[in-house]
Amino acid sequence: MRIVILYNKDLDRVISKFGRQNKELYDEKAIKRIEKIFLDHDYDVRLIDGNVDMFDKLRNVSNEKDMIPFVFNLAYGIQGESRYTHIPSILEMLGLPYFGSGPFGHTLALDKIATKMLMKENGIPTPDFRVFYSTDDLNKEVDFPAILKTAMETSSFGMKVVNNREELKESAAGLFEDFEQPAFAERFIKGKEYALGLIGNLNDIEFLPVIENDLGDEGDKPYTSDQKKQEPHTKPANLPEKMLNEMQQHAKALFRILRLRDYARVDMRIDDQGKYYFLEINSMAGLQSTGFFMAAARIAGYTFEDMIIKLLDTGMQKYFTTHEKLRVRYNSKHKKS
Repeated sequence: MRIVILYNKDLDRVISKFGRQNKELYDEKAIKRIEKIFLDHDYDVRLIDGNVDMFDKLRNVSNEKDMIPFVFNLAYGIQGESRYTHIPSILEMLGLPYFGSGPFGHTLALDKIATKMLMKENGIPTPDFRVFYSTDDLNKEVDFPAILKTAMETSSFGMKVVNNREELKESAAGLFEDFEQPAFAERFIKGKEYALGLIGNLNDIEFLPVIENDLGDEGDKPYTSDQKKQEPHTKPANLPEKMLNEMQQHAKALFRILRLRDYARVDMRIDDQGKYYFLEINSMAGLQSTGFFMAAARIAGYTFEDMIIKLLDTGMQKYFTTHEKLRVRYNSKHKKS
């Protein structure tokens, strides 16, 4: 079977620059490591950069031996609104099966404001928040300290704790200028940060162990994009069983409400009263070995290779339950005893 790994490398290969360029990319070493895993499992593997050249390359790869490839999508998108949705939308238009969530799920999950509204509506605990569409909105009532975030960015880009109205106005003005999108101020939860990974589809969901990110003396600050580039100081979370079960059920509910597919990661904090809050859900959780998702996988007993193959299998299997007539040449030999 042929697998195409789609990722982003050359962000200049577009017809024209359109707004702010994406800064969220996989390290090429991680891409090569995943490629080697698939090669070691006897797959025919191709790497394709998810830019303007991908159309011809996907068509050429599909025409070879009339083989429809399975796309392992690791492309975060290059530019524009809802960038996570761009590659899945194209793959669906072209009729190619792929790993990961679809356009609708990515749209909701990437929009933090929409996600938080859905959490509130469905009784999933999340900090109170106020939305700002322009500097004219900045006089809304806010509980300080608050954490100011952009509506549709990931990896903590632009995130900052504000302690009063003046800091809010100054920081929000900068976000509006830099990101050209709405912002929101969320009640800042001081305390430990946790992550919960999910794998599966529909009712068949596996939970990875909840992991604690040990921020040391930084627990009163947000987890920044610079910190996320480093190896996290993680350990298994020591949580009461009742709380853990509630977390898992809320995570599963959110995964299904947002119509996510294959995998995701929920980020949470627990306050000094022992109450947990969902901060956001990442529909394209990083699969680098240093990320939270893989840290939890290791705690669960998976090797990096085991988890990559498990995710591939999860992505493939959903096409047997939802797209029975799709011509996917599935090779069950990738399951090794």
